[in-house]
Amino acid sequence: MKTKLLILLFALGAFAAEAREPQQGYRGFFDFDFHYFSQKTPWNANSDYLYLSLSTSHGYQFNPHLYIGAGLTFAGDNMLPLYLNARTDWKFGKFTPFGDIKLGYNFTDGGGIFFSPSVGYRFNWGRKVGINLGVGLTVKGYNATILEVNTTPDGYVGFEEIGTKCKNRSYLTVRIGLDF
Repeated sequence: MKTKLLILLFALGAFAAEAREPQQGYRGFFDFDFHYFSQKTPWNANSDYLYLSLSTSHGYQFNPHLYIGAGLTFAGDNMLPLYLNARTDWKFGKFTPFGDIKLGYNFTDGGGIFFSPSVGYRFNWGRKVGINLGVGLTVKGYNATILEVNTTPDGYVGFEEIGTKCKNRSYLTVRIGLDF
């Protein structure tokens, strides 16, 4: 599946139309993200998970290459981060790549870091609107409960909560969005 997705992204890039560089002033984004991760179960089997999220970011385009803003994401995996967003757009002939970094704090699931760098391609769609396709990594911090197994003298097995531990989960992220 990953190979097919990468081939599709490269094929779209090969047939891309020339995109205009962003102009100085207000700039906003609406993104639809697909987050994928895999983890081992206690029985050593792999479990694959796919989550969808919707994010928005609004800020200022300082020049054709530098954007700084702030945003919020709503996701299905107990993720509600508030973040700062830095983005750079470039133009090499008809090739219009971008790179962005979102860094903030996840307010759900016990709280923790939110970090999401990505790279991609910007397609022009009208005078001031662009379609963005990107791929990256998303790291979400959360607090996990630490349990201890206790066995009573009569043979009853139970779990006792002994604390929490800060953990991070990494997702492969595919991003489709609009900028205006």
